[in-house]
Amino acid sequence: VITTDADGSSAAVYSRAIDGQVLDFTDDANGMTDAQTGSHWDFFGTCVRGDMKGKTLTQLQSYQQSVRSWITFHPDTSFFDF
Repeated sequence: VITTDADGSSAAVYSRAIDGQVLDFTDDANGMTDAQTGSHWDFFGTCVRGDMKGKTLTQLQSYQQSVRSWITFHPDTSFFDF
C-alpha cells in the first residue's frame, strides 16, 4: 500500500500482509483504514486504533521522484497515453 502525508509531499510504501492476512486499505483524513478489521493506521504504518492496535506494517524500499528528475537522467524516456 502507498500512502502520503497530509500535504502529499512525502510518501511511504508498506506490505499489506500482516499476521498471514492481506489487508485492503482506504484513505481517511489522518491515515488509512483497513477493510478487514476497520482498524486505523497512521502514515508510519502503525495501527493506532482498532483490533490491530500496536501492530506495524513492514515498510518496503521505495523512491519518490518527479518526472523532471527522471528525464534529466533518462532523456530517451517515452510516454504512453492510457
